[in-house]
Amino acid sequence: MINYLIFSFIFISSLIQSQCIDYNQSECIMYDECEWFEEYQEINCNNFDAQDSCDENLECNWHCCGTMWGGQCLGAGYCCDGGSFNNDLSYCSNRNQIEARWHLVGYEDNVMYQFVDTELFADAGLRYTIYSTDGNFDDLDGDYTGGTPNPYLIENDIITIDMFFGTIVNYKMNFTCNGQVVEFRSPENENVLHSTLFKEGYDYHNGETCQCENGSIINNNPCNPMECFNGQWYEIIIDCAQEMGVPCEGGLYIPPEQGECCSNCISYGDINSDYIINILDIIEVVQMVLDGNYNEIVDINYDYIVNVLDIIEIINMILD
Repeated sequence: MINYLIFSFIFISSLIQSQCIDYNQSECIMYDECEWFEEYQEINCNNFDAQDSCDENLECNWHCCGTMWGGQCLGAGYCCDGGSFNNDLSYCSNRNQIEARWHLVGYEDNVMYQFVDTELFADAGLRYTIYSTDGNFDDLDGDYTGGTPNPYLIENDIITIDMFFGTIVNYKMNFTCNGQVVEFRSPENENVLHSTLFKEGYDYHNGETCQCENGSIINNNPCNPMECFNGQWYEIIIDCAQEMGVPCEGGLYIPPEQGECCSNCISYGDINSDYIINILDIIEVVQMVLDGNYNEIVDINYDYIVNVLDIIEIINMILD
């Protein structure tokens, strides 16, 4: 009889304990038979429904889960922001992922980037550029996928993209609008915005939860930058003198440098483009003559040769 009572007590205690493990903290407190212990928090990390409460527990990490997002979970000890959680490996991921097809703000109908994860669990892959003239973008095997894809690597919220020819760019990714929009900002100064992307199928311009920060500027196209006013992006049209038909009297329009929009009107003889014709220009022209090079801006007599006659013309311009 005693043995039977002992066995019954152990059985009931085990049953109560197993049920207590399944409760979250608020449910546990409701039952007198259960007591909340710190060691149970790792098992119940997925019961937290807010990031703040999750982050207060050292054993828990905030992680978005659910089969609809793709990717893989990392196992127990993670809180879920929507979706289901499985202590075995189930398919889930952070919704703030770059692996998707993205429109480029300002060029929504012309440029799409598709980020493809090529190294599972390594946060690395390839960025493809797809072009269009009417807003209809091909798959990666289409005719308008441009050139060799750019390798990328992600560490925390910094994405590094190899643009080739020795150019490596780094951006801090700022996801907004529930992961539907990502801003590429300067890692050194988050106030500097390089570009904004939004996922294919997302109504970016009518998204109520997707407003930009007043004063932000997108400069990826120097001839048509965008600035944020009252939470909305507006195009800024820059009028260039050459395109408007303004003549460059006494000189030539020189193509703009990278990052600039308009061509500059440079006077004949001003080879260093400092808008002053002086001895420094003569020195450069003399070296050009010695090297046998040609530059239209110092071909003062239009004979398609840069020689001593042009130097004399420049000297006369200085004296006058």
